[in-house]
Amino acid sequence: MLSLKKITSIILLLSFLILAYTGSMLYIAPQGRVAYWAIWKFAGLTKTEYTNIHIMFSLIFLIFGILHIYYNWKAIIHYLKNKHKKLVILTPNFIIALLITLLTFLGTYYNLKPFNTVIIFSDNIKTYWEKVLGTPPISHGELLSLENFCTKFNIDLQKAESILKENEIKINSPNDTLKTIAIKNNTTPQKIYELIRNAKELSQNKTTNSTEENTPTGLGKLTLKEMSELYNINFEKAKDILKTKGFKFDDNTKIKDISIQKGMLPVDIYKMLKK
Repeated sequence: MLSLKKITSIILLLSFLILAYTGSMLYIAPQGRVAYWAIWKFAGLTKTEYTNIHIMFSLIFLIFGILHIYYNWKAIIHYLKNKHKKLVILTPNFIIALLITLLTFLGTYYNLKPFNTVIIFSDNIKTYWEKVLGTPPISHGELLSLENFCTKFNIDLQKAESILKENEIKINSPNDTLKTIAIKNNTTPQKIYELIRNAKELSQNKTTNSTEENTPTGLGKLTLKEMSELYNINFEKAKDILKTKGFKFDDNTKIKDISIQKGMLPVDIYKMLKK
């Protein structure tokens, strides 16, 4: 005979396992701009698919969690009673559970050790993906149409289309986004860009926006050393320049935290050190 109480418990168990898995994958997944540009996948699922599944099962877990509380209300109340069977909210068990919860919340909110090490480790994994997969020339460039992308980076559209056709990349329309073209051809926006990036306009009336193209994204989450390694910047010289200008930092300080000291953006730090 079917039992909603038993079904609720089983759904909670299965939802917990799925949330644990998708949460772990999102923890190690690249930053969105990198994942979408390279169409990162793990076990056949993209970051977007992991995110959507995680959101849906969070909702399922919430709904059936409420049902679980309803069906087990007597047991929960029993946990809040003392040895004399009197209801006491602040039992030792409740206080310990509350303290652990508050400590975790506040430690994470204020970025305190050891809680911040969990976040730092995730950031380090995401930085690793940037080194392996590369970064897009512009955030969410995969959402630009081929025509707009070529215009933005001064790439000859006809030459780009010719190069793609030579490499057996089928294009229905130049108004298709790089993402759409990539998916239809079982490749990535990154690979398409690598094919067409050298198809520059030869007209003297047009100039290449090299600064915009060569300025990387996602700099804020990097440390100075990581940015130096990624973008061929002399680390020791970079430290001297920043210290001379009054910036305060250590080996673990992120570029975003360095830049805000002077009301700047991470890209401003990058441009300063690349001069």
